[in-house]
Amino acid sequence: MKNLLNILVMVTLVAVPVFAQGEWTIIPNPDTQMHSLYSIAVTPNGTVHAGGGNGTYIRNAGSGFANQPLPAGNPYDIKCLFFVDDDIGYLGGENETISKTTDGGANWVEQREVFGGATIFDMYFWSPDSGIAGGDNTTILRTTDGQTWTEVYNNPAGGEIRSIKCIGPNEFLAGGWDENYQGILLRSEDNGLSWNVVDIGTTDYIKRIDGYNSNIYITTGGSPQMLKSSDRGNTFLAITVPATNGLTGNLCCN
Repeated sequence: MKNLLNILVMVTLVAVPVFAQGEWTIIPNPDTQMHSLYSIAVTPNGTVHAGGGNGTYIRNAGSGFANQPLPAGNPYDIKCLFFVDDDIGYLGGENETISKTTDGGANWVEQREVFGGATIFDMYFWSPDSGIAGGDNTTILRTTDGQTWTEVYNNPAGGEIRSIKCIGPNEFLAGGWDENYQGILLRSEDNGLSWNVVDIGTTDYIKRIDGYNSNIYITTGGSPQMLKSSDRGNTFLAITVPATNGLTGNLCCN
């Protein structure tokens, strides 16, 4: 599902692109305010969920796409969506927004905590109730009950965690940039309980991590290159790409 999310997250102000039968079909955005859409998730039953500006949440349950209201008082941008199965899903966004659904997106319950109001940019769950989320101030949060969150990593000086990737059983990489806008990659080998900094050999900031087991790929900003690891993210090799600027978009690896 995560790979499909990365393919589909190319979203404009007015349309949601959906991949079907080898072609792209433009589906009009049902949000009358035309807020930008930042994240998308597809569940095993084919339901598409998308989140965006000012708390915009859209799904195609039943008869086509419709704008779905979120809990009152949530005007914050939705930056990421993750569904464990057809029913259980989570969303993250501005102002430490984290919400959970247990009925496929029909209803959401807020789980906002007080960790300085950081924006949540990415999240990953390895079970219906256990997962991690990352965001501003290089913050990484962790839950084991799907309700309460504990801060397990933080840099008060600043920075952001922009991408979280599971690379194997109990193993995760989290990447972004530090307070000086230089790339930072963190690694956990205990299901997100503790994190160590990985030397990636460049100061370019990290935008996206993908891959699994031995082969890991990272897109960076600042220079036209990707980073590749063939040893489970322990060391990285820079790969020059045919671009004039850094790669700031999403990444998809099979």
